[in-house]
Amino acid sequence: PGELPSFLEFSLHSHPITSLCLSNDLGTLFSSCEHGTIIGTELKVWDGAEYTSTSSPETTQALMEYAHLRGAAKSRHQEQALIKEIRKKIVAAQGSISNNTSTLNDFTMVLKSYLQEKLGEIKELEEQIENLRNETNYTLMQKDKESREELQLMRADREREKRADKERYEMMVEKLAAAHTMHEEQTKRMNEDFERRMREVDNQYETRLAQEYEKQSRLVNEIQLNNELKEQQVADLTRRHEEQ
Repeated sequence: PGELPSFLEFSLHSHPITSLCLSNDLGTLFSSCEHGTIIGTELKVWDGAEYTSTSSPETTQALMEYAHLRGAAKSRHQEQALIKEIRKKIVAAQGSISNNTSTLNDFTMVLKSYLQEKLGEIKELEEQIENLRNETNYTLMQKDKESREELQLMRADREREKRADKERYEMMVEKLAAAHTMHEEQTKRMNEDFERRMREVDNQYETRLAQEYEKQSRLVNEIQLNNELKEQQVADLTRRHEEQ
């Protein structure tokens, strides 16, 4: 049999591919197309004798070193420390995946630059939220201060109005008391004047009554005298007439 070609091409998507993403264990390549289809392809490495998993420590180290050489600007010591830390995290992730019933669809790999960009955006948002919170607190404090000042002014106005109303009330009470006193004095004077006039009228009436009584007494006396005189005259005339 002939040798196998170095590359084989299989058509998985019927539309242009829009994105590619590796799983956390580096064993599956996820691809999506414009049609909305997502396909997971298992990855294997041919070492000349057999296929090995892409999640082996050697493959992981090679992938990390390649990614680091493309974007890192750190020293060799930092590179080794970073590779060891990433290797530990990958081993821990592999153990978590093997002990977890979740599928690979529950995990997603993202670029470090994209993650740092999003973390920067999150930090900016947190700063904006903090600034907004500070501005809100400051605004609330200013509003509270203004409200307290307005409340104090309102209380001062109410106290001033209360004092003015109290003064007006006391003035009205004093005026009412003075009016009562004046009314009582006027009533007393009017009563005294009325009693005086009544006494004068009584005195005048008694005087006139006494005068009338004296006049009537004189008239009665005069009538009696006249009657006696007439009787005397009649008696004299009768005696004379008899003598004749």
